[in-house]
Amino acid sequence: MERRGDYYNLLHSSMQTYCWYGPQCSEGLTEFLLQHPPVGRGFTFYDWGGHMIGRGVQAKLFIDGRMHLWERSDYQPMADYRAIYVMNDLDAFRRHQFDWILVPRNSDFVKNLVADVSPSTGVRESDLWTVAYQDDKVFYAVRRKTN
Repeated sequence: MERRGDYYNLLHSSMQTYCWYGPQCSEGLTEFLLQHPPVGRGFTFYDWGGHMIGRGVQAKLFIDGRMHLWERSDYQPMADYRAIYVMNDLDAFRRHQFDWILVPRNSDFVKNLVADVSPSTGVRESDLWTVAYQDDKVFYAVRRKTN
């Protein structure tokens, strides 16, 4: 019976439910994204997608809290997400050519991204991104435009 609240939340979830089980959502970021919607293809932290959808953020998400149930032909986005975010496969991350990133600020992913140098170009990965918003919870960066 002690888990009753958890089961209730799963069956009657709101957009806030996505923020209770993992890193907390950032209301500051949500307000920022409502005013400045992300453009292009973004890499998003799994747990925050439902919150963003529920709050009306206009962005195409790479993955959200429902995607483990989805399959597109033979492609399973959850497998790519796990390779990139959980196993820190930055080569897989680069192959997707994301335009923006939205992940927990203190995650291993951010630490590895900042320290990484592309083996094919020799460019520091952090030099390719501009931090558009961050607070104590979230890191949101946008790919710099190349000329």
